[in-house]
Amino acid sequence: MKNNNDLMKIRTQAEAMLKSRSLEPMDCIESLKPDEVRQLLYNLRVHQIELELQNDELLKTQEDLESTKKRYFNLYDLAPVGYVTLNERGIILEANLAAANMLGVVRSVLIKQSVLKFIIHADHDNFYLNCRRLLETEFKVSFALRMFNGNSEEFWAHVEITKILRDNEICFLTSFFDITEKVKAKEELEKSLIQARELAVQAESANKAKSDFLAIMSHEIRNPMFVVLGMSDALLDEDLTIQQRRYAEILRSSADGLLSIVNDILDYSRIGAKKLELEKLDFDLHTTVKNIAEIFSIRAREKNLELNCMIDSEVPVLLNGDPARLRQIVNNLVGNAIKFTQKGEIRIQVKLLEESEKDAFIRFSVSDTGIGIPQNRLSEIFSPFVQGDTSASRKYGGSGLGLAISRELAEMMGGRIGANSRENFGSEFWFTALISKQNYKSLE
Repeated sequence: MKNNNDLMKIRTQAEAMLKSRSLEPMDCIESLKPDEVRQLLYNLRVHQIELELQNDELLKTQEDLESTKKRYFNLYDLAPVGYVTLNERGIILEANLAAANMLGVVRSVLIKQSVLKFIIHADHDNFYLNCRRLLETEFKVSFALRMFNGNSEEFWAHVEITKILRDNEICFLTSFFDITEKVKAKEELEKSLIQARELAVQAESANKAKSDFLAIMSHEIRNPMFVVLGMSDALLDEDLTIQQRRYAEILRSSADGLLSIVNDILDYSRIGAKKLELEKLDFDLHTTVKNIAEIFSIRAREKNLELNCMIDSEVPVLLNGDPARLRQIVNNLVGNAIKFTQKGEIRIQVKLLEESEKDAFIRFSVSDTGIGIPQNRLSEIFSPFVQGDTSASRKYGGSGLGLAISRELAEMMGGRIGANSRENFGSEFWFTALISKQNYKSLE
């Protein structure tokens, strides 16, 4: 379709034809040649058709505009979020249905009201500051605001404001929705966190008091126990009857067992109070493990058990760490294996998992052919005061602290502890430790 420039050309052409003859318009028509009249009529018809087409297009554009406007107002009016348009003085010029419902006011009454009537007085400054920030930055602002409705019921609202032009006037398109439940949930969470922190402090204080009490009591019990052990050893050196010697041996054995339990309690109390620290000493790993095997071989032979010790050749020999705590874990695992095994063998195995110039990551394992542990109890046996089988604990004794302490010590050594077992088919207990090398230490 031709544009306005084309139409102007036709009009200019017609006016030029009139002026060329120096005649009035009506006289000019009579003086035109037939071809010129036909050309002029043709141009006028074309102009008429173009006007009709332009009019049709204009009507269609107006219909599309009305349809778009209707869809916009439907979306605006039916949106679940409240929308109000404010002028620079904060007067409400437009509002959708959701805004009227949330504010509890009929929409016709809401128009021309100041928005400040629906904002808590203490939050007026907050609203003004954000409007000023919007004018300065040109970016949309969003913030939380306390509002109330026509029934004077307070609620928290999330507010977003965008600057727009309306009839060449700066206005604010403001959306808001109720976030009261979210704010309440956040406040409840913060209260819960504060209570949890307070309870944690109380629990830590109670745990420290308990650990301190256990440590004091353990020391108080250990002192007379050493006297009992010393007197029983002295008694066994005397010339005793068979029955007297049996009594003295029972006394010595019971005192050893009680001292072992007291030592476990003392270690566990130190761990709970975070007072247990590992030493850094040079030691020979092969010698340490073999000495453990030699000590326990006597107890194994007494039960007709075979005790084997295997250390892989690639395991480093000269290490730097806490050999006493390492022995404590291995002693506990081997002691339990012998305790719960009636026939077969006990095997101590040491393997190198990873190695660097600085340290070695080593796996220690103790396997047996004993009574085993039910699968549903495996996850519990490293907890304090828990044993694999209560009937077995009554039969074989023990405090139930050895494995819990071993777990803590293994983790302090940069490793972890675990077990594999089948009931009536034996068990394998293992732990890993990251231990420094002596040669690396000497280079520092």
